[in-house]
Amino acid sequence: MITRPKNIKLAGIVMLIALIFMLALSQAGMAGRNTQVSDIQAEEPTYQLLMPLAFMRGYVSGTLKGTVLDVNGQPIPRVTVATNDGRYTYTDEDGVYTFTKVPKGTYVISATKYGYDFLPERRTVEMSRFSDQENFDANITTQCYEDIANGDFELIGAWTIPGTRYSAGYSQLQANSGVQSMRTGIVDPAMNRFSYSDFRQAVTIPYNATSAILRFWNYPTSGEPTPLVAAKPEAGMRLNDINLSVDVQYLLILDPYYNILETILWQRENTQTWTLVERNLIGYAGRTIYLQFGTFNNGWNGITSMYIDDVSVEICDHSVTTNTIAGKVTYSDGVPVSGVTLSTNTGLVTSTDSAGNYSFTNLAAGTYTITPSKPGVSFTPASLTATVPPNQIGQNFIATLSAACYQEFANNDMETNAAWDIPITVYSAGYTNVAANSGSRSMRTGIDIPEHNRYSYSSFRQTAIIPVTAARVTLDYWMYPVSSELTSVAVPEEPQMWAFFEEIGSTLAGDVQYLLILNQYNQIVERIMWERTNTQVWTNRIVDLSDYAGKIIKTHFGTYNDGWSGITTNYVDDVYLEICVP
Repeated sequence: MITRPKNIKLAGIVMLIALIFMLALSQAGMAGRNTQVSDIQAEEPTYQLLMPLAFMRGYVSGTLKGTVLDVNGQPIPRVTVATNDGRYTYTDEDGVYTFTKVPKGTYVISATKYGYDFLPERRTVEMSRFSDQENFDANITTQCYEDIANGDFELIGAWTIPGTRYSAGYSQLQANSGVQSMRTGIVDPAMNRFSYSDFRQAVTIPYNATSAILRFWNYPTSGEPTPLVAAKPEAGMRLNDINLSVDVQYLLILDPYYNILETILWQRENTQTWTLVERNLIGYAGRTIYLQFGTFNNGWNGITSMYIDDVSVEICDHSVTTNTIAGKVTYSDGVPVSGVTLSTNTGLVTSTDSAGNYSFTNLAAGTYTITPSKPGVSFTPASLTATVPPNQIGQNFIATLSAACYQEFANNDMETNAAWDIPITVYSAGYTNVAANSGSRSMRTGIDIPEHNRYSYSSFRQTAIIPVTAARVTLDYWMYPVSSELTSVAVPEEPQMWAFFEEIGSTLAGDVQYLLILNQYNQIVERIMWERTNTQVWTNRIVDLSDYAGKIIKTHFGTYNDGWSGITTNYVDDVYLEICVP
């Protein structure tokens, strides 16, 4: 008689129970699945049953991307693409831009690059997880354009900074213009070490370019005591094959495989002054090259560094022709009329400047009907027709007051992108649908996202010519101020009268919202508003500007952020400049 060990018996019992339990679960699951299929048979049972759990979760953030192409379908690299909430990026060599981790919401996207117009002017996107077809068409509008992105280093991006033992980086210690430059090399003697410190950007020079002018400013400094004895690297060498033993500041031209094509800068200087360097790169027409700026430190003796700012590669093609319709709008006595909206039968819109001039550029060949409009003003002719090519210059209109009072400002409700001048700064003003007194948009000045806090002016303005016969001039506007700046931080002192607005920046401490009246030279002639408030309600203000009859003025709205403590914003809407003439 064979006696089985008790543990074997126990194992058999456990296995039997497990098999019975699994069989029961399987039958229940089949029954449940058949019931589900039956219940939703009229829909799509396969997708309902196989939908991954991840797709059942709530939307958090997604990816927004698109492509920028020219009229021939070729990609346009280094285009700045920005959203109305302060995000920005640049297109790559394939013309593709990408925003990641974009929260759910509605966004307005715009593309900019000097020398180009973009269609559409802006795109409105309702984010829903993934949007990858937000494309722009680029049209070259001038014979010359800029091919370097973020050449003033006021933003973070576009440049590649290789990771090394002491990498290059954006810096506010020195700047040729603005507040930032790019530092290469070592600036702290205690950090002296063997290291390369570089940054680079690609440039594509078309085969038909007639010139490609490289310009940049450099500020070299070195405490290395010995003369420069390092030989320039030979053309054809790979970047990684350079062996150096003494400090050196340099600019190399590389091919896409990082082979050295040319050495433009090879020095060790300690001038500690900003110096301009220019070079024509037309010899590289038809090629893509890299500009590789850098500084090498050997880790001994002194330290060496070089700041770089205002890098530009202006590419010109004088074979480019653009069709233009341009003219002037004046009163019968020759006084120019600013703020006139002009539109074409094809949907193009522009407005006259302070001298009454307007223009439509980069037009396709064809016939266009131009129609001017401005409240309180009639025009002779009421519209005109022009055919291009050739260019049609001198397409003028005569304006006549048809009412005692008229509204001077174009796009006063901010519902289009016309008429207002928005200076480019570290954090520029911009149209937004976050807040509006009327319609769906206003103009944002200042910073509205805490993570974006930085030193920046954020302004917009429009120019007006006040007739010498004006009996009444009234500025009427609505504002919605927001600020989280600590109340213990004082509002900066008001700027001096007749100071140039661009010169008041470096002395301010503490955020401020402002409205200034400038003359045509950007000198401050009146301080209407200089405050920091957080009412977060729409408030109407009316100002008498009758003293400016016969003068050219600019109403300059803005917000300054010092980059510390809280952030400050001011939304502005429904800006009217009413002029009454007897």
